[in-house]
Amino acid sequence: TPATGTSGGGGGGGGGGGVGVVPPTTTPTTTPPTPPSTTPTTPGPPPSPALAEAGYWMVGRDGGIFSFGGAHFQGSLPALGVKVSDVVGIAPTADGGGYWMVGADGGVFDFGNATYHGSLPSLHVHVRDVVGIVPTADGRGYWMVGADGGVFSFGDARSLGSVPGLGDHVHDIVAIAGTPDNAGYWVVGSNGKVYAFGDAKAYGSAPPSSHVAAIARTADGKGYWLLSSTGHVYSFGDAKALGSPKAPAPHTHYVGILATPEGGGFWAIASNGAVADFGDAAGLGSLPGLHVRTNGVVAVSAV
Repeated sequence: TPATGTSGGGGGGGGGGGVGVVPPTTTPTTTPPTPPSTTPTTPGPPPSPALAEAGYWMVGRDGGIFSFGGAHFQGSLPALGVKVSDVVGIAPTADGGGYWMVGADGGVFDFGNATYHGSLPSLHVHVRDVVGIVPTADGRGYWMVGADGGVFSFGDARSLGSVPGLGDHVHDIVAIAGTPDNAGYWVVGSNGKVYAFGDAKAYGSAPPSSHVAAIARTADGKGYWLLSSTGHVYSFGDAKALGSPKAPAPHTHYVGILATPEGGGFWAIASNGAVADFGDAAGLGSLPGLHVRTNGVVAVSAV
């Protein structure tokens, strides 16, 4: 039975963006387990607690959720009978027991143990260009970023600056990532340029023609990976160069990159739900692996 969520102003209607919509679903299953072997085996060492709990969510433009690994299904918009087509981001709570979704209008929906901290519609701010959301490290707040690099802060998320505040006029911002201590964040554009605010350090930018789609920081915040929509991964700071996924399937593109809990690897996820894992990232499942056909995954988040 899906958990109930609350709307902090709604996700709004509209949307678009050239990708399809994940069919409404509440089937957050992974590949069925293999029956236990009857052959006695010698137990190996227990897995790392962090990696044992690793997992990720994929969200569609309609707010449909797919869950893998230790990321548990906590509800979805279709399960609540809420019809939208403009969800653009998802962010986890500190313990992975819930998540927030955000729409292009800055409306926020909370599920599981996620606490609502506010939304743009509740502030009577009318926009249609929010592109992402990231939580503070303690889960008591979140930042949203717009395509122009404007940053909105809620809960214990502090306002630390924005791209318009620097005098830059852009319309290609695609993602935001926070530092581990809540005192900074990075904002990145599709042209690969990285803006650093607060105590976030700028370790480098991707080439102007890179078509960056997402950013993921390392565990200590001393580096980050940038993922292009075509699958190229750029490593900066202490982010290890672990490789890049193969080119996406025809008519699909990469939408998200997620660092593992221990920071020794990452998952790169495409709009059809295909997943490529690198470093210490375990293979936790994908939509093609579940025989789910879609091109509507718009955002991802990790436990």
